[in-house]
Amino acid sequence: MIEEGKCSEDLRRCEGILKDIGSIIGPIFPKGWGFALLCFTYGSDGYSSFVSNCNRAHMIKALRECADQLEKRVDVPHGELDSSEGHGD
Repeated sequence: MIEEGKCSEDLRRCEGILKDIGSIIGPIFPKGWGFALLCFTYGSDGYSSFVSNCNRAHMIKALRECADQLEKRVDVPHGELDSSEGHGD
């Protein structure tokens, strides 16, 4: 079990790290490419956070597609994501 106060402090620290990394990689990604960076604690009572350069719905769709492919133990096929869905919130 994770201490509530300690986790809150760690979560804020991790979110800051994610934002820093996102601000570095976002501008150098090719046009039309999205990213999502995740951090999480282990366990059923864990915490998680993310940063992304896509709108929330597009990021969730990409993560679901990726998770499906990982569960099948295959790579995510090229062209699976529709780039017309837009970016930003």
